[in-house]
Amino acid sequence: MKRDLPPPQSLPAFGVRTGQVRDCLYLFDHGFIFTSAWVYTGETSRFPGVLLLTVDHQPFVLGAGDERLETRSAAVGPQVPRSLDARDRALVSVHVEPAHPAYAAFRAIGQGGVQPFAREVFSPLDDRLRACHRGHLGLAEAEHLFDALLAATTPALPAAGPVADPRIVAALASLRQRPEQSLSELAEELKLSYDRFSHLFSEQVGLPLKSYQLWRKVKRSTLLFDSGRSLTDIAHEVGFSDSAHLTRTYAHFFGIKPSYLTNSDCVQVVH
Repeated sequence: MKRDLPPPQSLPAFGVRTGQVRDCLYLFDHGFIFTSAWVYTGETSRFPGVLLLTVDHQPFVLGAGDERLETRSAAVGPQVPRSLDARDRALVSVHVEPAHPAYAAFRAIGQGGVQPFAREVFSPLDDRLRACHRGHLGLAEAEHLFDALLAATTPALPAAGPVADPRIVAALASLRQRPEQSLSELAEELKLSYDRFSHLFSEQVGLPLKSYQLWRKVKRSTLLFDSGRSLTDIAHEVGFSDSAHLTRTYAHFFGIKPSYLTNSDCVQVVH
C-alpha cells in the first residue's frame, strides 16, 4: 500500500514518547532488540537482518524503494535501504547478526528484501512483547524472547543454510571474542591470504569483510554507551577516528545519534 509521508526532517526520528515510556535496548552476543513508542526515519541501511512488529497490533509504514508497505509485522533483509514510519506505535525491532543461524534466511528474502507477516503469528508472545517494550525483562528473558520470535519467523522465510565453511565459522567466533584484532592477523591465524579470506567471508556471510568489521565496531561502541565515558573515548576505544566518525556511522545505519542512546532518560540499555 502506497502512502505519502511527511519529509523525515520535519519530525523527530526518536524520543517523542520517552516521557511516557523509555525506549529499550537489549544487547546479545548475536543480535539485539530495540523497542520504541515513536520511530520516524528516512532511508537507512544496516548489516543485520531485521524483524519489525508492533506490540499493539497497529500498522506501521515501511518504505523500500518506491514502495510503501503498511503492515503490522515484516522481515527486512540485511543491507536493504528502507524508511520507517512507526509514530505512536509500540514497536519492537529484532536485529539478527551474521553469526546467528537465522541470518542466512533473512539474507535470502526476495522481492526487494522485505517480507510482510501476519501479525497473528506472534500473538502467543504478546505478553512477553508487552513486558519487553516496557523494559520489564532481564537480559536472559529478553534473549529467550529473541529466540522465540525468530523460531516463529524463519519457517516462513526462504530456506537457506547457515555459514558452513569451518574457517569462516572460526573467524566469526574469533571476531566475537577478540573484536579488536586486525583482519590481517585473523587471516594469518586461519592460514589464508588476506584476499582469499576476504573472498570466502563475503561468499559465506554475504557481507564484505571490512563491512562486518565496521559493524563490530558499532556493536562494541554500543556496549560502552552506559559506561559513563565520553563519546570521544568510546570512539577511540573501538577504532573510530573520532566521535564525529562514530556519529556519522550511527546516523547512516540507524537514523539516530549515539548521544540519544547514551541518555538514560530516553533509553534503557540492558546487556
